[in-house]
Amino acid sequence: NLESAAARCLILGYLVGTLNPDIQYPLLAIYGATGSAKTSLMRKLKRIVDPCRPLDRSLPRSEENLLLYATNVWLPAFDNVSYLSKDMSDNLCRITTGAGFGTRKHFTNDEEFTVDVRRPIMLNGIVDVITRGDLLNRTITLHLPVMNPAKRKTEKFIEAKFERILPRFLTCLYRGVQTALKNMVEIERQNYEPPRLADFSLFAMAAMPAFGYTPEDFLSALNSNQKESAQNALEASPIYGPL
Repeated sequence: NLESAAARCLILGYLVGTLNPDIQYPLLAIYGATGSAKTSLMRKLKRIVDPCRPLDRSLPRSEENLLLYATNVWLPAFDNVSYLSKDMSDNLCRITTGAGFGTRKHFTNDEEFTVDVRRPIMLNGIVDVITRGDLLNRTITLHLPVMNPAKRKTEKFIEAKFERILPRFLTCLYRGVQTALKNMVEIERQNYEPPRLADFSLFAMAAMPAFGYTPEDFLSALNSNQKESAQNALEASPIYGPL
């Protein structure tokens, strides 16, 4: 349920970026009203990269449970997120960039349990829950329209079609990785001014010719997406209007 070529370009860049283990990752936030297929989209994207089940879960309330989940899957996916606390926003930001965590081991006084994890993340919800600048600058945001009832299909039909195209899609995605590795040196020579998460941005840009896009297509889509997200966060602020 994607309306624009820019949205498809961003999703392809996000997916190919998740296959590079040596970069910091963006978070993909999918928003939309009831009936926009946001959960279906997120589950299909996760199955492409990380078919570990369950395909999604609710956002944990504690840092400990969040880390446990992130440690055991490659692409954590959180369904129907309606609120994001300051601490949880910081935790998600640290996971995408690869920060370490430490806490006291249970039933001990002087032993520490440490976790060093870096993962791409997805979440979906009805309203924009990411408003803090640090995480917002690391987020690709998609707003899905309510789907036209005439375009709705049964889950059985969608699943059968997805299983048929998945091998070809994976081939295309791996070709994107190959193209990115081949083009990286040339992309770095071009002296682009990528947004935050430069390593991810350049890698995704280098992969774009495999998908029928140019590096500039992805960079333009990403810059526009981040500007729009920042504007939406401002408009959601209780002090923005009065000022």
